[in-house]
Amino acid sequence: MDTWLVPHLAGTVLLLVAGVAKLRRPDGTARALRAQHLPASRALVRLLGTGEVALAAAALAGLPGTAWAVAAAYAAFTAFVVLALVRDAPLSSCGCFGEPDLPPTRTHVAVTAALAAASAATALGGDATGLAGAAGSGAPAALVAAGLVALLAWLALLSLTALPRLAAAHRPAHATAPAPAPAVTRSAP
Repeated sequence: MDTWLVPHLAGTVLLLVAGVAKLRRPDGTARALRAQHLPASRALVRLLGTGEVALAAAALAGLPGTAWAVAAAYAAFTAFVVLALVRDAPLSSCGCFGEPDLPPTRTHVAVTAALAAASAATALGGDATGLAGAAGSGAPAALVAAGLVALLAWLALLSLTALPRLAAAHRPAHATAPAPAPAVTRSAP
């Protein structure tokens, strides 16, 4: 089994989760696209979600070229989040999971860039890229690989959803400097 197959499959599972979320709740993604002055509509977001679900299903099946397509999708997600961070436009959500309160973060950039790299490395490896690649080493190895895929996908999901919320909860709303002490003036005797 290819070294990069597990992170590639984890990214593929995460892509499936994100696609389903966009189909169920397209408004958050539409707002995120609109905030970056990109085409945005519920129909377009649902089309993107459908594409993500289809790509994830094809990649899990190991169809040729899908590891490259997953890498390209994650590279595009990374570029979108970098664009949002660089523009410093008010953006309450990255739009990835259709939720209204998931702001883009540097951690998001790191996770999506790593998943793009893992999928590209898997594509370069040329071996079986789908679930069959994980199952090709026998049942025990396939079970371990499936557990690692699920764990890595879950950790990536947490870093993109729970971590930003946790960081926001611990960030002071408004840091205010203490008021300066009144100037003391002395009267001449």
